Amino acid sequence: MKLVGIDMDGTLLDDNNEVSITQKEFFENNQLEEVEFVIVTGRPLKGVLNLLPQRIWGNFFKICLNGSVIFDKNNELIYKNIIPTEQYYLLLNYLHQNHLRYLVLDTQDFYGEKIDELMVYDAKLNKMEIKNISFEKLKSLEEVSKILLFIAPEKRDSIFETIPQEIKEKFSVIFSQDYLIEFLNHGVDKGSAFKRLSNGVGKINNITTYSIGDGLNDIPFMKSSDIKIAMKNSNDEVLKLSDYITDDNNHDGVLKAIKQLVMRRDTSANSRF
Repeated sequence: MKLVGIDMDGTLLDDNNEVSITQKEFFENNQLEEVEFVIVTGRPLKGVLNLLPQRIWGNFFKICLNGSVIFDKNNELIYKNIIPTEQYYLLLNYLHQNHLRYLVLDTQDFYGEKIDELMVYDAKLNKMEIKNISFEKLKSLEEVSKILLFIAPEKRDSIFETIPQEIKEKFSVIFSQDYLIEFLNHGVDKGSAFKRLSNGVGKINNITTYSIGDGLNDIPFMKSSDIKIAMKNSNDEVLKLSDYITDDNNHDGVLKAIKQLVMRRDTSANSRF
């Protein structure tokens, strides 16, 4: 059995936020035996379903929100690791009192008190809208999985340094974009979720795990896999970590990696292809 985890942004999706026709056709007609595919993304489930045709996402397990939730092929929730209420209140009150720009996600939707253009842009990448609610209603949300802090890129690091250590140490912190800091429950990342899923699948058969990614938030995911494949357009740290480097996200790098390594298992090939 082979379990192949695939990141979305900068990996399966090209620079136009789309899956190429060639890769669509492959996944729509996938009949590989003993191979299971997993979307591994920071996006919410709706952001996956809005961007991929049903004929594709119906063939995938889905790890969403950077590991906070796992869904089966029918989009049934099989695992969640949400932020405890006390921790949520601690961070929410700090962000609100310091007039910082933030959005909250439960397992499905975006919520915000004060919404700006950058937040709208980020939500539209998922073809989603933000639910505009009051601070009091934000406090009453249940099953919060992630808080997004929006900051001008040149101020991101300095603003993060001002957040009290007692708050930061209670969360997994991900710098997913130059304008964005993500706060998830402590211990949550793509790697822990991928390992959990692979352990579940591996109860049936011996399993070899593959990861295909490009960004810093993919590093825990790649470290958790047996075979690490970086996109040509990857962050330098991801390239150094990888066992193999495939083509970039605008030239079907995911499909090339699957054909070369998963289907043919040609590890004698050059590490770049």
